[in-house]
Amino acid sequence: MSSSLASPRVLKIALIAGEISGDRLGAGLMRQLRQRYPHIQFYGIGGPQMQAAGLDEWYPFELLAVMGITAVLKRLPTLLRVRHQLVKRLLILQPDVVIGIDSPDFTLGVAQRLRAHGIKTVHYVSPSIWAWRASRIHSIRRAVDVMLTLFPFEQALYQQQQVKAVCVGHPLADQIDMKVDSKAARMALQLLPNEPILAILPGSRRSEIQYNLPIMLQSLALLLASKPQLQCVLPVAHEGLLPLIQQLLTSCPPLVQQAVRLLQGQSTLAMSACDVVLLTSGTASLEAMLLKRPMVVIYKWSALSHALISPWVKTPFIALPNILAGKKIVPEFVQSACEPAAITEALSLLFQGKRRALLQDLFESIHQTLKRDADVQAAEAVWQLLPNEIKNLPSVPTVTAEPQAC
Repeated sequence: MSSSLASPRVLKIALIAGEISGDRLGAGLMRQLRQRYPHIQFYGIGGPQMQAAGLDEWYPFELLAVMGITAVLKRLPTLLRVRHQLVKRLLILQPDVVIGIDSPDFTLGVAQRLRAHGIKTVHYVSPSIWAWRASRIHSIRRAVDVMLTLFPFEQALYQQQQVKAVCVGHPLADQIDMKVDSKAARMALQLLPNEPILAILPGSRRSEIQYNLPIMLQSLALLLASKPQLQCVLPVAHEGLLPLIQQLLTSCPPLVQQAVRLLQGQSTLAMSACDVVLLTSGTASLEAMLLKRPMVVIYKWSALSHALISPWVKTPFIALPNILAGKKIVPEFVQSACEPAAITEALSLLFQGKRRALLQDLFESIHQTLKRDADVQAAEAVWQLLPNEIKNLPSVPTVTAEPQAC
């Protein structure tokens, strides 16, 4: 006996993410989309959080986690092969929409090829065209139907260039409370409550750790000379990085080895517990700011990468708090300026209570501008690209938040 009820239309959405931060964004977006319409299949490339949210992973997430010219060149044949295969598979699948999340050199190349065949495309997290390689705006215009930006100033930039953009804010700003319970975080990590704590976040890529962690550990050695009671926590972003970090630690003086406590992930808890953060430039600087933690930001990479890329850089800052504030509010050290003595001096100043209080007020103000319910806003922007047969179904839940002007 045949049923008179038609099977629900299955929505096919492809996502491509190659960073831990992108994995967070993708998972939040997937959950919001599934709340709106349960009959969705997700395909593509993503990390553990996206897989937990239901992603059918086609290629290993770690393939795209590469930074710097030399590192990219070494992996280029593999990246090109995977991109070719991915485009071919997606053209066969014919998804309703394809969402690239960060990793623009890879994801935008995929999007441009698919959009030329009539597939709707979204890019989540604007490339830093305001900082370097501004000419990328032309290829972005060809590649995407909608750009989802995290920061307000980015939306205006795209609109000036006739690229549709929606500022969704940053999910971390939604997830992190305005006031952070440092005492509870210290208790959770079993740290001494009344002694100074430094958190070191060397990055989530091997190349970042190779170039930046030795400098961080040298700075820690100098800091311990004046603060022997200092406690130090170092979250390891993922298990694959542990051997490298341990190897670099073994070359340090015993005092440094004894002071450093390695954590399995737990970067948010580590930053919540600490007084000051020393970190590699990236999303971690945004999270530290949202946690209202004073920080020193450094970034060093290969001499070849620096020589090739630095002439294209147009921004005076690398740290996201400085970029968002439009002025230098946190110390940052890049390439040849990454000197342990200078970094240690900057760290020492931040352990002073008055300076920390001033920064916390500034960070809270920026936090307010980024708190926009980003997962919901991103899902709404994607929803508007879907076929009317999906959007017009009466059973679809109503929107839980109105898009906000940026």
